[in-house]
Amino acid sequence: MNASQPSGFSIDVLEKVASLTELTFEYRVGSWPEVYSAFLRGEIDVIDEISWSEERANSMLFTEPYHYRNTVIMQDSNRRLDSVQRIDGLRPYRIGILKDIYYAPLLYTQNLELVEYDLLPNLVRALAFGWVDAIIGPDVTLQFLAQRAGFRHLEVAGALSLDGVQQEDFRLAVLKDKPELHAKLESGLQSIEPEWLADLTVRWQEYGGKHLPLQTSFQLSQPEQDYIRQLGPLRVGLMRDYAPFSFLDGGSVQGLSVDILKRIQDLTGLQVIPVVDQWSSLIMWLEAGELDVLANMSFSEERQAIARFSDVYYIIPNVFFSKDLDWRYTDPSDLEGLRVAIGSGIYYEQALRDIIGDSLFTYVDQASMFNALANNHVDVVIAALPNGNHWVSQLRLTGVYVAGEFILEGFTGEDLRFGVKPSLAPLADILNKALNAITPIEQSVIQNRWLGSQSGISYSSNPPLENLTDEELDYLSALDKTLRICVNQNQMPLEAIDQRGRLTGISSSIVESLSERLNLRMMLFPTQNRSESMQALSEGRCDVIPMMSETEHTEKLALTRSYYSLPAVVLGRIEVPFINSLNELTNQRVGVLEGFVAFDPLVSRYPTITFVPIATETDGLRQLQSGNLNALISSLPTASHSLQELGVADIRVIGRVPFDWNFTMAVQVENDVLLGILQKFIDSLTDEDRRGIENAWRTVKLEESMDWSWVWRIVTIALLIVLMLVYWNRRLGALNAKLALANEKLAFLSVTDELTGLGNRAFFDREYNRLHQLAVRQQQGMMVAMLDVDHFKRVNDTFGHVAGDHCLQFLATCIKQVFKRDTDYTARYGGEEFVIFTLMDASQNIYERCETLRQLVEESQCEFEGQTIVLTVSIGVHGYCPNLSSDPEHAMRLADAALYKAKSEGRNRVVMSETEQKAL
Repeated sequence: MNASQPSGFSIDVLEKVASLTELTFEYRVGSWPEVYSAFLRGEIDVIDEISWSEERANSMLFTEPYHYRNTVIMQDSNRRLDSVQRIDGLRPYRIGILKDIYYAPLLYTQNLELVEYDLLPNLVRALAFGWVDAIIGPDVTLQFLAQRAGFRHLEVAGALSLDGVQQEDFRLAVLKDKPELHAKLESGLQSIEPEWLADLTVRWQEYGGKHLPLQTSFQLSQPEQDYIRQLGPLRVGLMRDYAPFSFLDGGSVQGLSVDILKRIQDLTGLQVIPVVDQWSSLIMWLEAGELDVLANMSFSEERQAIARFSDVYYIIPNVFFSKDLDWRYTDPSDLEGLRVAIGSGIYYEQALRDIIGDSLFTYVDQASMFNALANNHVDVVIAALPNGNHWVSQLRLTGVYVAGEFILEGFTGEDLRFGVKPSLAPLADILNKALNAITPIEQSVIQNRWLGSQSGISYSSNPPLENLTDEELDYLSALDKTLRICVNQNQMPLEAIDQRGRLTGISSSIVESLSERLNLRMMLFPTQNRSESMQALSEGRCDVIPMMSETEHTEKLALTRSYYSLPAVVLGRIEVPFINSLNELTNQRVGVLEGFVAFDPLVSRYPTITFVPIATETDGLRQLQSGNLNALISSLPTASHSLQELGVADIRVIGRVPFDWNFTMAVQVENDVLLGILQKFIDSLTDEDRRGIENAWRTVKLEESMDWSWVWRIVTIALLIVLMLVYWNRRLGALNAKLALANEKLAFLSVTDELTGLGNRAFFDREYNRLHQLAVRQQQGMMVAMLDVDHFKRVNDTFGHVAGDHCLQFLATCIKQVFKRDTDYTARYGGEEFVIFTLMDASQNIYERCETLRQLVEESQCEFEGQTIVLTVSIGVHGYCPNLSSDPEHAMRLADAALYKAKSEGRNRVVMSETEQKAL
């Protein structure tokens, strides 16, 4: 069969018959009336999926049935029906059926509330979106359509009794003048093994027709294995609020995408450092090269500039959520006058904005978006169906309905892929190889785990601690019910030992829970730092380190899976602006605490930053205050604690680092028994346990007794002071807001050309060097183009300088139309000269992009006060792959030389620099 042929259960049966009888089938596809009429006219030799009837038997020869199609009722597993055994049990519900189905008259006689749909896929969608309570249709077909559309929460509730017409027999038939063909077809069908037919039914019902290998024969080539070994740990971005595909449950990231990633790790041996954050941060880090892979990424043409995409591993329908029960989406015109909310940076954002303009509102996180709908700040939310159902459930929103599926041309669903940064392009092929090796059964198990009841997804407690084995019980008995715990005696808020010799800090909750569940006494072994704890553990002086980062490793330690994570942040002085990327700290001194998990990766990935090891956080903050450091990398809770302890007010968080501290428990590498016990404990942690860990570093306890009469006096005085401060802060806050707005406007104007709205010369001087350095680090190509308006003096002399200014504004608009990607930078270099610089790779035709701009300027008409001014431009282009020794000014000179050549050769043309081909 070729790609144009149909596929399906019956097609597979026919191909099996063909292989057994040496027949060859060509397929004619159409509606049943069309196909049946053509068959009766003799235009078709065999008709498939036809049921026997006495009337038809007068003119046809039928094979024995090869399949019986049962009519069933399908329900949403989140809204199960009370009774489905009899038709009259359906009377309280809205039931969807196929229009003109043969059993419709029988259903109507039962006074059911029926809703008719023209196609089976629409019938399935109506149930998935909650427009009906149940649907009636053929069993295998309904389950296949639900599985293919990603509606894993739909399930068959049971067969429906329809007075003997609930079962259809599938046969092949020919006209009576073809008895020999009939005999061959019958012989082929009878030769098919019943086991094969049963397996085929399961494959189409559950796995979309895919074959079901018991195990994979996956094997990477030797070059691929070598490539993975030299990669080291990969930073993989996962969305923190994208349930059920990736979401934080306590300190652990979970979801369908996470399970797929773990299976890929199992197959390939890839090492992964999960980076969990909002989508807007993750996509920014991938573009800046600070993430290696983004796990929940949909393909778009624009994103090819920042990622190499894997194949699709799941497709999610995007739908509209609304509070208006009567509103339904059928086409974009239905959105007129409505305020529409979407996630910031979603792949269809620009296409939707082109349609509804300023009525589109973007939100950084999903919870805020659905709260906006609940509070009537927006009218409609567009989200992936499982994710939207999750937030409706989690936020306990009432009166929110699915109003239709979001489909625009080119956007039929959210295709989940892995996005790989361009410099790791070979990794995309390895991921594809691994994805193809995941068997249909494995895929189904993963999908059923997360999508079986999607609107009911919750952060439920983990299963209770499993029974310990005899070996594990013997081990604990030999310990005499005492476990020795290595803890840092002064590393708040992670852990510390207080004046009474008790463990406090984040680790105290986990250690206390471990003690209670295993009925063990915890003996604390104080250490001065992490290195000392690791040494004590390796030498057997203690049994467990309760808070160990999963990326810290030694040959003598074994780690459990992570149970908690802390975000890493960048601290700076209060006058320093916020940063989007560590690349903005080039040529600066950045402090990093000794033992920070990502110290070595930071040094290797940001060679232009001077990373300074810091012994303690207090020391780092003091050096930051004194100016010896420009920034300090720390974890959010430890930084908050230290700033409070020191009373520091002139330091704040200025950015986020794409590395998280994921904490595990550590034991000696040979202690498999204790490792297994601790892993069972971690698997049993509940939501309440994890909240206890979260609250541990935020709780302040009063250790000393005090005279409460003095307390009340102090409180009264403090209250008066607070009231005065509140009044003053409100006035000061208003002034600061105005000042911040003015500063923001001033900062924008300082790098923006007032006439054209493009960057000015200051913008070019700053961003061109930064982009050049980024290209060096990412080993990516770069283009710089100089553009000049031809005979611009003649325009000024003929039409006046006001017209000339209008022409420059027109030209800026043309430039923005062609160079509009996130990695495209444009600036007015001076007078009528402009400069364009952008990241690129060897597959992009830089000449064509510039030629498109030249043609657009030439073919467009610049109108000014009723006069048409014809403009042309000359463009000089230089493309190159910069390295550490490359001079960005030299590239500019080559582009300028190409521009001079374009002018000397007659203007109105694009000329590449003579060294461009060699540079690329």
